[in-house]
Amino acid sequence: MNPVVCTWSAELPAGTEVIWPDGCRDVIAILPAGQPAALLCSGLDQSVRHIQCQTATRFIGVRLAPGVRFAWERDAPVTLLNDSNLQRWSAPLQQLTDQHSEAHNSSASAGSLLRYLQQKIDNHAITPPAWINAYLAELAGCSAYPPSPTGALRWPRSERNMRRLLVEYTGRPPSYWQQLARIRATARAIAGSDEPLAALAAEYRFADQAHMSRDIRRWLGCTPAMLRADNNGNDQRANNLARLSAPDAFTQI
Repeated sequence: MNPVVCTWSAELPAGTEVIWPDGCRDVIAILPAGQPAALLCSGLDQSVRHIQCQTATRFIGVRLAPGVRFAWERDAPVTLLNDSNLQRWSAPLQQLTDQHSEAHNSSASAGSLLRYLQQKIDNHAITPPAWINAYLAELAGCSAYPPSPTGALRWPRSERNMRRLLVEYTGRPPSYWQQLARIRATARAIAGSDEPLAALAAEYRFADQAHMSRDIRRWLGCTPAMLRADNNGNDQRANNLARLSAPDAFTQI
């Protein structure tokens, strides 16, 4: 199993940016203009994240597949939920980021930084067992349906043991993955179509439109109408759909 889903980069101006949960952790080099660089591994979010940039900032990241852990995390699943400072990897980072700055953020310098991060991940990542992907695929396939009180999934181990193992490897229980898959699929359908919201709520097996709206607000910090809104013709709706269609925890499934 490939421990990396994708690589990415983003340039953000000073201010606040909203990040939606996608089920992945990322190893991220944070390069604020005129300030020291930082390197962290993000935690596994279960709600919207607000990024505050004091100045224009570039982010270069490697998105990890669900269940990928490092040696210092394997015995403490709770650490997967919180951001961790990767000081142990940051010794050559300043030199690389200085080169990045001197090269005026060139693609070549960004590539060097990405290769450094990927090499560290290749050397230190603990690849999860193959059943993680299969289990998440089944959870995602069931995500449009209410959970069965007896458990909808059939696996050699008991439901209780599967839950324990999933928490051990990913930090989150099956309910998290099932709800995340449903909310992202629903949000994509909202942003990508003009189908009535009540019809989409029924299609994705919410109790009603209000239930769907509450869940979207809880996970994404916005309303269904906001997912479709274009303010002053700025293509916000298309941007929302692109963000919801970006590689996420279910991409490799």
